[in-house]
Amino acid sequence: LQLSDGAVIPETVRAALARRLNRFSDGTNRLLVVGSVMGQAFDLRLVGSVLHDVSEADLLVGLEEALCRRVIEPVPKRGENWYQFRHALIRDALYDSASPSRRAQWHAAILERLEAQAGPQRRDERAIRRPGDPRNEGPARLDRREEAADAYRHALELTTSDVERGYFRRRLSEVGSA
Repeated sequence: LQLSDGAVIPETVRAALARRLNRFSDGTNRLLVVGSVMGQAFDLRLVGSVLHDVSEADLLVGLEEALCRRVIEPVPKRGENWYQFRHALIRDALYDSASPSRRAQWHAAILERLEAQAGPQRRDERAIRRPGDPRNEGPARLDRREEAADAYRHALELTTSDVERGYFRRRLSEVGSA
């Protein structure tokens, strides 16, 4: 039963999840909510960069708490800093616990960090070239565009907020239909 399937989480299940998640410290909840904005799997380093006011030590304490309570698990094939939610309902409940405005802020912050990782030369090239410019279409660039387009399509399926839908549609049009 996933929100992306068009189903709604039953209120009894939502209440049970809320009771379970409310037992976490504030720091752990923030880590998990930002992770849920990234999707079913998240990069701890990226979450940490978005939560810039949280120390690395506190981030690790939150991570350990979530791991011990079996809410998340490592994703070794993606790297040592990648984790995933053990169940889509947990991820969906955490995602829904943030306001649409807060989620939009975190989506924008995550995107900003990802673009920063691309490096200044890449940003300068994108600023000069228009979408559709054949120089933008190397294999790695296409892979990133396709990945971004998939993420925005998935986000559109999950959200019910008009504000978020507008944001994701704009971002999807910027990366093209890939």
